[in-house]
Amino acid sequence: MPQRDNMTEVKPQMRFRHPPEEREHLEPNRLAGQNIGRKHQTRSAAELNEAVRALDGFRPEELREVRVVVAGERLEEGATYVDLRDPLREPFTARGDIEVEEGSLYIPKQEVAFEHWRRIVDPDEPER
Repeated sequence: MPQRDNMTEVKPQMRFRHPPEEREHLEPNRLAGQNIGRKHQTRSAAELNEAVRALDGFRPEELREVRVVVAGERLEEGATYVDLRDPLREPFTARGDIEVEEGSLYIPKQEVAFEHWRRIVDPDEPER
C-alpha cells in the first residue's frame, strides 16, 4: 500500500463544495470557527490610546508587551480573552465566530505574561 505524503494531503475544511463563481454567495463565512494554524494579528497596547488609559499604572515597556487583537480578526475558538472595555474585566472563552469590531480591546491571555494578565483582570489586587 502506498504511503501518503502528509505535506500534500488536503484538510477537509480546505476543500471547496461549490464552483468558484458561487463560493462567495454560498459560503460567505466558510472557515468561521476553524482554528487551522493561523494566529490572529495583534497590536501593542502602547499604540492604542484607549488601551493606555484602561491599563493605568502599566509602565510604557509593559504596555508594549500587552497585545490587543486587531479589528477584523476572528477570536480563536476555546482561547481565553478579556475585553478592556468591560468594566468587570471578566475573562471569557471565545467562540470561533466572534469577529473583532473596530474599537474593541480584546487581550488574548496566551500572549500576555502571567503578571500582566493578573493585573489586567484584577487591577485592584496589589502586586506581589
